[in-house]
Amino acid sequence: RTMARLRRAFSMRRSLAAYRALSRKERIFFSGAIILIVIGIIGGIITLYLRMTYPAPAYGGTITEGVVGKPFAIHPFIPDSSPADGILEQLIFSSLLKPDGKGGLIADLVEEYEVLEGGKVYVISLKPDLKWHDGYPVTAEDILFTIQLIKNPEANHPLYNLFRDIDAKVLTPRSVTLTLPRAFSFLPQYLTFKIIPKHIWGTVPIQNFPFSEYSLKPIGSGPYVFKKIVSTKDGNPLEYLLGASPSYYLPGPYLQSFSIRFFSSIDEAMNALRKKEIDSVADVAANTTSHDAPGNFETITPVIPQSFGVFFNLEVAPLNDKVMRQAIRAALPVESFFATNPLDTTTRIDSPIWFIAPSPYPFNTEQSETLLASLGWKDTDNDGIKDKKLQKKDKIATPLELSLTVLDTPDMQTLGSRIQEEFKKVGIRIILKNVDINEFHSRLRSNSFQLLVVGELPTSGYYPDLYPFFHSTQKPPQGMNFSSYTDKQIDKTLVSLRGSMDPETRDLRYQEIAEAIRDDVPAIFLYRPVWTWLIQKSIKVPAVQFLNSGDERLSRVNEWYIFTKRIWK
Repeated sequence: RTMARLRRAFSMRRSLAAYRALSRKERIFFSGAIILIVIGIIGGIITLYLRMTYPAPAYGGTITEGVVGKPFAIHPFIPDSSPADGILEQLIFSSLLKPDGKGGLIADLVEEYEVLEGGKVYVISLKPDLKWHDGYPVTAEDILFTIQLIKNPEANHPLYNLFRDIDAKVLTPRSVTLTLPRAFSFLPQYLTFKIIPKHIWGTVPIQNFPFSEYSLKPIGSGPYVFKKIVSTKDGNPLEYLLGASPSYYLPGPYLQSFSIRFFSSIDEAMNALRKKEIDSVADVAANTTSHDAPGNFETITPVIPQSFGVFFNLEVAPLNDKVMRQAIRAALPVESFFATNPLDTTTRIDSPIWFIAPSPYPFNTEQSETLLASLGWKDTDNDGIKDKKLQKKDKIATPLELSLTVLDTPDMQTLGSRIQEEFKKVGIRIILKNVDINEFHSRLRSNSFQLLVVGELPTSGYYPDLYPFFHSTQKPPQGMNFSSYTDKQIDKTLVSLRGSMDPETRDLRYQEIAEAIRDDVPAIFLYRPVWTWLIQKSIKVPAVQFLNSGDERLSRVNEWYIFTKRIWK
C-alpha cells in the first residue's frame, strides 16, 4: 500500500511538473479543455436524467383565496347565501362523480358504475376504504341517506323532481342501485350532488340543519378538512382555515392548506390580491379597470352556460298572447343596449342553448307599435302610454302597464332601469320591482310576477338538459319552468333528448327547441356572463374550460400544486 501511494504521489508530481512546463497559452487551452470535458459529462448526466424521469406534482405549499361575502351554512342541503358557501362545500364534501372542467365527468367516490336494462338501472360501486373526516367509513348507506333527503319535499332540493321517481336501494356496503321509470341519458351528469354523512345528520330534522354546529364546522369526505374559523371580536368570520385530508382517496391534495378569506366587495378583494395577501379571486368583472390583474396572475375565463333573460309569465294577461310578447321583444334594442351597458362583458345569446350561434332578435319599434295596435293598444289620451278598454262596458281605458321584477343588486337594477326606458318609448309603462334574494325566490316559486329577469343555469354539462326549464310539467313551485311554457311538441323533444343522446339526432333536437322558443317567446334571452378567475401563475391547476357554476373550478382541487419532483419512468 505504501508503494502504491508513493507511485501515485510521484505520478501527480510529474503531472504537475508537466503542467508547469506549459506556456501560459497552453495552460489556458488545457484548462479550458478539462472544463469543457467536465461540463460535457455533467450535461450528459443531466440530459440522461431528464430523459429517464418526468416532472410530477410534489406535496407542499399553501393557497389563500379571496371571496366576496361570508358563509351562512356550509351544507349541501342549505341554499347558498354567498359564493363562500359553495366554495367551502366543494373543498370539504365529495360526490359520486365530478366535473372534469371540460364539460365531461370523472369518478370521485365512485369506483365504477354499470348501466343496465336499456338505461333504466344504474349499479354504482364505491371505492374501497373511504372515510369521513372524523374517521367513520363512507358507505352505501350514506349515499342512500343523501338521495332520500333529495327526495324529501321538505328539503326543497333542486334535484327533487328528478329523483322523486328514482328507486334507490343498498346492494352491498359499497354499492347501490338506482332504478328509473325510463331511460335517462343525463343521469350521470346529475350524480355530482354532494354526499353528507348519515351518522351526523340522520337524526337531525331538516328544518334544524342551519342551526347545527356542523353547518359551520362541517364533516365531509373531500380533499380538505375544516381546521379553524378566524373571526372578529364580535364573531364575524374573517377566514376559514382548511388542511389537506390525510385519508383522501385520490392523488393529492398537494397543497397542504387552503384558506378562504372573506371580503365585502370585489374591489376590496382585488386590493388584497395586489398586496399579495391572497393568491386567487374569482367572479371578477373584467370590464372594470380597477380589476386589472397583476402580471404574475393568470386570467382564466371558462364558459358558464348561464342564460339571462326577461321571462314572461304566460299564465297572466296580456302576456299569455304571443303577439303581445313579440311586440315587447321587438321594442328591446338588445344589440345596441349591451354596447353601452355596464354588463358589456357578456356574450349575446337568443336561446338557452349556449353552443347555438345567436340570430339577433329583430329590433323594430314600428313593428312593435303595429303589433300592439293590432291588439287594440293605442295612446288615446296622448300621455305616452298605450291604453285599451279591456271590456266593452268599460268607460275608462286601462293603461298598458307591466311589472318587472329584478334582484336588488346594482347590475340588475341598472339592467331593469334600461329595459324600463326602452319599453316606455313604445308606450309600455314598466313598474320596476327591486327585491332581495328571498323575495325573488318566493316570487319565482309562487309564479307571482309578470316580467322577471333571471338567469337559467343547467347543471348537466356540455349538453344542457332543458327539461327542468321548459317541459310543461316543470312549472313552479317544484319546477324551474319560470314562464309556465307549454308546447306539446317541445315536451316530446325534451323527453326524447333525455332518453337518448344519439349524436346524429341530438343537434337537430337542440335546434328544434331553440327555434320553437324563439318563435313562441316565453322569454327574451339577453346574454351569458363572462366569468373571470385570477390565480397566481405559480399555482398549477388542471385546464378549466367549461363550468356549470363558478365553484366547480374546485372539483379537481386535489390536483393543484406549486412544487414538482421528478419521477423515474
